Amino acid sequence: MERSAIGLLLVKAESTYGTDPTPTNAANLIPVEGAATWQVASTRIDRKVLDGTHDKIAGFNALPNVTLKFKYAIRGNRTDGSTADVSAGSSSNKIEIDGLLQASDLSPTYTAESGGGTRDGNVIYKPVVPTSQGGVGASVTCYWQTELKKHAIVGGKVDFEVTMEAGKMAYIDFTVRGKYVAITDNTLSTSSAAYLDIKPPLFTPSVLTLGSYTPVVSNVKFSLGNDIQMRENAVASTGEGIEGFIIVDKSPKGEFNPESVAEATNPFWAAWRASTVATLTATFGSQSGNKFSAILSTELTDVNYTDLNKRRVHSAKFEILKSTLSTAAGSQFQLKWY
Repeated sequence: MERSAIGLLLVKAESTYGTDPTPTNAANLIPVEGAATWQVASTRIDRKVLDGTHDKIAGFNALPNVTLKFKYAIRGNRTDGSTADVSAGSSSNKIEIDGLLQASDLSPTYTAESGGGTRDGNVIYKPVVPTSQGGVGASVTCYWQTELKKHAIVGGKVDFEVTMEAGKMAYIDFTVRGKYVAITDNTLSTSSAAYLDIKPPLFTPSVLTLGSYTPVVSNVKFSLGNDIQMRENAVASTGEGIEGFIIVDKSPKGEFNPESVAEATNPFWAAWRASTVATLTATFGSQSGNKFSAILSTELTDVNYTDLNKRRVHSAKFEILKSTLSTAAGSQFQLKWY
């Protein structure tokens, strides 16, 4: 018997695609909020031959793969306020989900602090089209350990959705898709388990703007929209017929619920009709090393009304995109920890 609320999740970036780098409790634990979801999939090959009966013959569950899902509360890596953390602006102080973000085909750029212990450095993740590992880009190995077994994914590529709701923790819902590894019996051990103790900041933004306007809004949600596809290969080294997985496209989008105001205050309807591009910025957290900012270039695609506690709000949806063809590649959004 296993209890579904007990387990550990370890995630480590791969140096070589699909090669297990052996995550450890001491260095690679991810604090999952709630439980993880593990789902295997395969291509079913049935066999039914002309043998004078209606009987089927044993077939195959081919091309085995796994989708792992889990929820993570957004936080930095601040410790005591004096030890170096992400606010130093150095890759030597990367955040704990760096591997997952890079396996989402996001690339980090570090800006060092200006000096004198100012703690004003940062890391910014932006979308890229990877060229490493034959164009597959970064990948992760995940160990999901339950009370009796160890489940593993190698060659994991990642998609995620961010949810920010007023006065609550902000979350990233990660989806990792990768190659199946045989499940083994394992005694769950928390020996050498090492977690950061910093609390995630609540979503009480110091900045929440749409263009130059500050809306009254209770939640903002957006997703990368990564299209993760399998690469079939009859001569794959694992003998499973799968070379791996790759992100073949992105379609980032989101939604939020600003209160209805006069068009003269902010022209939601006119902006929707004119396909106006505006920057949506949400910044929260008050301590260096534990602050987060999402900066999204948005175009409203749907602006309707709904009721929220007898207040009229917009049920507004948006796409995340570049404003013009000549706008710099990867500038449609950025995620910043500092």
